[in-house]
Order: sequence, then structure tokens, then C-alpha cells
Amino acid sequence: MKFIYITCNVSMLETVTSLLDEEEITDYQVMEQVTAKSNYSLPRLNTAVWPGYNSSVFIQESDKNKVSSLIETINRMNRSAFNNGERISQENKAIRSPLLNADRFILFIVSI
Repeated sequence: MKFIYITCNVSMLETVTSLLDEEEITDYQVMEQVTAKSNYSLPRLNTAVWPGYNSSVFIQESDKNKVSSLIETINRMNRSAFNNGERISQENKAIRSPLLNADRFILFIVSI
């Protein structure tokens, strides 16, 4: 089982969920309004000073091919992004879980 965490500018949420549908990834949850600070972009705190917000998607996927395809597609999207608000940055980390005796994959994606 893989755990994937995605966060993106709210303007990219429909693109991300469409991508999940195309990849036939069906086990996920969406948090539509998430305030955020990161090293990748200006804060999005949904205030007058820092307007806007992000969205987050939490995915559980056991098919390694679907996970690989998702990552490849996101990388392709980055290469063709119109501006930094559309770009998605990702960091991959493998975590070994002794309780489940399985490798877990975490993907952090943030708009930059």
C-alpha cells in the first residue's frame, strides 16, 4: 500500500482529480481549502494580506504501476506548466513500516 499526499493551488485541484480518474485511482480524499506556507511559493492564508488557498489530496494506492504512472504524469505537467502557479513540485520518500511489514511511498507535491 502506498500513501500519497498532494497539495496544490486550488486552481489545479480539478486537474489533479481528473488525473486520478484517468489513472483509475479511486481511493482518495480531498480537502478543498487548506491554508499553507512553504518554501516553494508565497503564503496562501486566505486573508487580505495573503489571499488564496491550496487544496490537498490524500491517496491510498496498492498498485505500484499506478503510482509510477501518476508521478510520471505530474513530472510531464511540470515541464509544460504555463506559470509557477500551475507547477507542481514533488518529493518522494520511502518509509518502511514494521507494523505492516510493507514499504510505504509518500509523495509531497506543492505548488510553486
